[in-house]
Order: sequence, then C-alpha cells, then structure tokens
Amino acid sequence: MNLPILAAAFFVVAAIYSSAGFGGGTAYLAIMSLAGLNHQEMPITALLCNTVVVASGSPHFIHAGHLRRDLLFPFLIGSAPFALLGGRLSIGESLFSALLGVSLMTAALLLFHSPAGGAAGENLRPAPPVALRVIAGAALGLLSGMVGIGGGIFLSPLLLHFRWATPRQSAACASVFILINSLTGLAGQWMKSGPVWRMDLAWLAAAVLVGGQLGSVLAVRTLPQLWIRRVTGAIVLTASIKLLSNALSA
Repeated sequence: MNLPILAAAFFVVAAIYSSAGFGGGTAYLAIMSLAGLNHQEMPITALLCNTVVVASGSPHFIHAGHLRRDLLFPFLIGSAPFALLGGRLSIGESLFSALLGVSLMTAALLLFHSPAGGAAGENLRPAPPVALRVIAGAALGLLSGMVGIGGGIFLSPLLLHFRWATPRQSAACASVFILINSLTGLAGQWMKSGPVWRMDLAWLAAAVLVGGQLGSVLAVRTLPQLWIRRVTGAIVLTASIKLLSNALSA
C-alpha cells in the first residue's frame, strides 16, 4: 500500500472515529497490519496519529462540560505510568501479533455491539470503587503502550454498558483517556528506540489532523452510525484474524 492510499485511509478513519471521541488507533493498526507494515513501526505511527486527532477534539468535549473528572481520573492514575512502561517494553513480532490480534478482535466485537448507556443523568449508576478503576486503567494503559492503541475503544463501552456515564460523557472521557495514554505510550516508545520522525509520519499526521477536524465539526454525524460501526468492525476483525494467524504460524 503506497503512502497516498494509506494517508487517504487514515483520513477516513480519523473523520469517523473523532465524531465519537476516539482517535482511531485500532483502525490505523488494522490498516497497517493488512498493508504488511513493520510491526516495530506500527505502535509509534498509531499513537502519534491518535494524539493528533484527540488533542484537537478533546477541548471541544471539555469546554462543552461533558468531561466527568471524578469518574475518569482514577483510570488515568493507573493508565498513564503503565502506558509509559508498555511503550518501553521490547516484544517480539509473534507476541506483538498475538496481543494486537486479541485487542483488535475485542474492539471489533465492541464495534458490532453498541450499548446505549444512560441517555440522561437520572439513569446513571454510581461509579465503581477507585481502586478498581485504577487497576482497570493500569491494564488498559499497559496494553496501549505495547501495541499502540489509546484504550478509549475499550473504556467507552465499559462506561456505557454499566451506565456509569451518558454517551457524551463517555465520549469525553474516552477522548482524554486516549490523549494521555497515547502521549505516555509514545514517550515510552521513543525512550526505547529514540525519537522517530519520517516524512511518511508527517503525511499521515496531516491526514488525520484534517480528518479529525472534519469529523468533529461537520457531517460525519449525519452518516448512518450503525453502518459505519459495522463496516469498521469488519475491517478490524479481518486484521485481527490475520494477526492471530501469523502469531500461531510463527
């Protein structure tokens, strides 16, 4: 897959995911996996693109008053240091493929299943204990740093399924969660291999910046969201099967 096609695919992903508060890391990784990119380059690329998208989208959610700081901060306390640790860990291609394959398959299933959450504050349940949120955040942070996801694709359905947040609150929490994990995971990756900057990264970052802005302020919300989630889920699921097959045959 040449760079213009890859940049176009990243642009579409950023436009779709940003409308829900996500950075698109799982879809970037799925596309790169299907394109056969080097597994060592994939986490850095995905985390950088995640950061670009949610850094421009998170302020919109915060300024609108949707961020539940009391709900989110324990998750961040656990996730931030472990995302840094995960980024610093050196893992072989087989383990990387297995971890990413399982992560993408889980993300695909979550995309196919869309919990409604609490539409209004009166239906919300109390948040779980702080210690439980810190532990859950640590697990998501470690995975984020190792494979290059932000973790929001897992956090958001969790908040909605248990009715701990409204859809808008969930999107705001996911966006900030992805931003912190992507920054710390990227820092860990760069501490491991040294700062990396290539021209292809610049093009991909520009593509997701424009796509993310489009998704945040324009008409992606007018598209059939269920259809978008299922098509994206199918792509992510295909990549997960390919990765798990590679891991098992190695």
